[in-house]
Amino acid sequence: MEKSMYFLGEKYILFRKKIYTFFAGRLHLF
Repeated sequence: MEKSMYFLGEKYILFRKKIYTFFAGRLHLF
């Protein structure tokens, strides 16, 4: 159970980083 929660947390952090970099890149373009 703990391992799956940790795995989901890692995926969530990576997902947030992707979105953040995506929006940051768009802001830099404009």
